[in-house]
Amino acid sequence: MNSATLRLAASFVVALMAMGTLCAGVMAIAATRYHDERMQRRNASIAMYVEREAVLGSAGQADLTRLRDIAQHAMVVNPLARVYLLDRNGRVIDGGAGNVDLAPLRSWVAGRPGPVYGDDPANPGRQAIFSVHPVGGKPDNGYIYVVLGGRDATSRAVLAAASSPVILAGLLLLFGIMLMAGFLAVVIDRRARKAREQLATLHQLDQERRQLLVSIGHDLRTPLSAACGYLEALDCNGANMSEQQRLDYVRIIAQHVQRLRRLISQVFRLARLESPGMTARRELMSVQDLANDVGARFQQDCTSGAQRVLMDIDATAPLVWADCELVETVLENLLDNAMRHGSSGIATRLSVSQRGAAVLVSVQDSGSGMTLEPAGAVANLSSSRQGLGLVIVRRALGLLGTRLDVDSAAGRGTTVSFRLSVMHP
Repeated sequence: MNSATLRLAASFVVALMAMGTLCAGVMAIAATRYHDERMQRRNASIAMYVEREAVLGSAGQADLTRLRDIAQHAMVVNPLARVYLLDRNGRVIDGGAGNVDLAPLRSWVAGRPGPVYGDDPANPGRQAIFSVHPVGGKPDNGYIYVVLGGRDATSRAVLAAASSPVILAGLLLLFGIMLMAGFLAVVIDRRARKAREQLATLHQLDQERRQLLVSIGHDLRTPLSAACGYLEALDCNGANMSEQQRLDYVRIIAQHVQRLRRLISQVFRLARLESPGMTARRELMSVQDLANDVGARFQQDCTSGAQRVLMDIDATAPLVWADCELVETVLENLLDNAMRHGSSGIATRLSVSQRGAAVLVSVQDSGSGMTLEPAGAVANLSSSRQGLGLVIVRRALGLLGTRLDVDSAAGRGTTVSFRLSVMHP
């Protein structure tokens, strides 16, 4: 795993921790408010009951002695409840000291949904849920104000409510976030790995392109330089040459020009094979018939005393399912390469035979051979001979779904072969 992937993984871990912390905070806030809302709604009538018991007659005034007795009883029943008597301005008349902001109390009396928090006279600066009711039903007479517990009490109560639906939903949300983060990490890691593989492939293709350009340049430069040299010799010394010498020079120049034309044709053929839309047009074909035709053409091109093509063709070999044009291109380039690098006067062998469920086609030259690493035999063969033809062979065989096998050793020549699958009925 490289540094970029490690940084990505670390970022995901930090993001997951941040999301977990945020989720935990949201869960705590939601659980606190859920508990406060339930507690405030359940105890909303306490102040009203206290007010009814403490108010005397029609005067609408609270009996402070009666109020203290009721407050003591309420705190025994509910230790979190503290009862206060407030005047019309929110000043604490009985049960404590200080002032209480009346805005939340009026909001609750008006029917605002909870939880609503008000001042806690016993803990200045802190707020708590409450129950409230106007004395005598008239706010001008003041309020019976019951504090139902501070935030500390709420926090302890929340721990007891850990199995509530809000907590459970929060845990499920956190678990879902963790699963999503893990899934995204796996997806991004796979994308990164695929991108690295594609980058490596592009780098390899770029190197192969560069090598191919060097190979093409070498192949084109050789006949072109030779033809130019003979043309310069004719231009400078043609008048002093015999007729036969001039004819020999013209013949040699024509041979180099012919070779140059063939190489340019090969370049165009490779460009067509490398085009993105190029595919093999498979059909039922006879490899042995095609091999006989191609071998006969090369045999006719041989001059007297030149290298011959020895054909070892199994006439009973079965038909194969392949692209006839691509197979012909492969055979032509393999034979041309073998005859150019073989020993003079020794035949090149072209063989076709059945090997199990495939037809084996091989070309053996009589050159000096070479020592190759098995894993890179084809690549080494191409670079050592600097042949454009072998590049075309590799591409054509790739389109056919097969590969080129190389068997070579110093002093015993080189055999290249490929297999084509038999077409079963």
